[in-house]
Amino acid sequence: MPRFLIVGQGLAGSVLALELLSRGADVTVMEAGLPGRATPVAAGMFNPMSFRRILPVWRADEVMSAMERFYTAAETALGARFFHRVPLVKLFPNADYAALWQQRIDEGLPWISQASELPKGAVAPYGGGLVASAGYVDLPVFVGAVSSRLSADGRRVERMFNEDGVHLSSSGVTYVDLSDGLRFEGDGVILATGTFARGSRRMAALPLQTNKGEVLTVSTADFASSVTLNNGKWLLPVGDGRFRLGASYLPGATDDLPTDAVCRQLLEKAAAMVDADFTVLEHRAGLRPTVTDHRALLGAVNNEPVYHFNGLGTRGVLNVPLLARWMADYLLDGKSLPEEVGVGRFG
Repeated sequence: MPRFLIVGQGLAGSVLALELLSRGADVTVMEAGLPGRATPVAAGMFNPMSFRRILPVWRADEVMSAMERFYTAAETALGARFFHRVPLVKLFPNADYAALWQQRIDEGLPWISQASELPKGAVAPYGGGLVASAGYVDLPVFVGAVSSRLSADGRRVERMFNEDGVHLSSSGVTYVDLSDGLRFEGDGVILATGTFARGSRRMAALPLQTNKGEVLTVSTADFASSVTLNNGKWLLPVGDGRFRLGASYLPGATDDLPTDAVCRQLLEKAAAMVDADFTVLEHRAGLRPTVTDHRALLGAVNNEPVYHFNGLGTRGVLNVPLLARWMADYLLDGKSLPEEVGVGRFG
């Protein structure tokens, strides 16, 4: 039975662990719970559209199909509800954008339509377009359910990973925790550590970058909606009069500190979407792992059994089920990774 140590149990590590376990592999997951991680902060939203030019996202049909299949099955397997379908309405910024939206519909783009009605209080002088196949994954619930299952099965350890504890051999890899002697022997170590991987010497040649994102949780008694609104920022209803509002993007930042300036900017964008007063309940920031070409980093450097599963970026919830399937095919069946996500494209 193939055996792997996955380092990091955010979104990437959680999805990959479930995928490998479902394929018959033996998996141990190591998580340190360090601050600054992207997963606890992210809203977990998905939709198949890029709104700048009103075009489908990368491999839209494949990623949407893999995502729906994976999270639906995971809800059943874990006995938890975290996959929420919430339609999205794009508020048109001007008449030209509204015309382009209709042009895309006329061209046969399947993911979009005109919004027949808007929530009362939405500010939309040019109207809006509907993306029905949208929603979010409640990441704290999902990751928590995976954590509970791994712990119950004796597959999760809480501690810092030290790269100096990795020892390679002809038969695979051994990891020895230098502090207490924890020992792992298996077929590979998989680094799913997000931006923390930038400290790995095996990441030195790869262009993994940080992108700081700030998100608010807000409430209001003045507005109710069953759809997400988007005007460049988004307002996602999560129940009980609460919304997630975001997100900001600051490439290259290395701190996870929320800022007053971003809070004000997000609230200003909300005011441009909705005629309502919002109360800020929570303001958090995290560091997304991104790559210069906006594709993930999968595979091994120098053919060592130490693998990267990283660089999910801003569409991690949508892309990671397909990426995990490819990674499992690569690790278990010896299939090649698509060049567009393999680490080999950078050397």
